[in-house]
Amino acid sequence: AYTVQLLATSEKKGLIGHIDKNGIKGEMIVFETQRNGKKWYALLYGVYPSREQAIKARDSLPKSYKASNAWVRSVISIKSSK
Repeated sequence: AYTVQLLATSEKKGLIGHIDKNGIKGEMIVFETQRNGKKWYALLYGVYPSREQAIKARDSLPKSYKASNAWVRSVISIKSSK
């Protein structure tokens, strides 16, 4: 399975504000991890059975996400980063 990582930040408030500002609809998950000893939050968009479907979902996002290099990740890569 695959997902689209829209952005990552050390500030959870900024992440929530970003969701509100961009008005993205659909299944989103906030993934918490550690980076350089600090909490880090990633905003994930949807879960797709194939990489190709995740790419199509990413390509249908507003231009602001394309400019910020939203990227497709496997669910396995996310689970292994915990």
